[in-house]
Amino acid sequence: MRAEAEQHASEDAERRQVVEARNMADSLAYSAEKLVEDNAEHVDDAMKESIATAVAEVRQALEGDDVEQIQQAAERLSAAMQEVGQAVYQKAAQAEAEAQGPEGSDGASPGGAPEGEEAGTVEGEFREV
Repeated sequence: MRAEAEQHASEDAERRQVVEARNMADSLAYSAEKLVEDNAEHVDDAMKESIATAVAEVRQALEGDDVEQIQQAAERLSAAMQEVGQAVYQKAAQAEAEAQGPEGSDGASPGGAPEGEEAGTVEGEFREV
């Protein structure tokens, strides 16, 4: 039994590599679809099309067992997702900056300290033991 297992070790390693690549790519495709769905208002049509095309490439690669093809399609999808993530982050930061206005939403002066307090002052209580 041990000899048989050693004979098929390389086949098992190849199969494991295919399964891991397939799982990673399928998970990435789901994450990409979810990212676009959850952030539809921040993602423009060109980026949506880019993600849809990359997801389609991944799904097509998953129909076969070519590890290289699956990994390349997943890398292209990952790059497209990074662009979308960057755009979402920038638009969210821009919207937050617009909402805060010139002085910020917490009433802090431009220096960072709330009005009426010195910049280096820390309020606290202590107890002698």
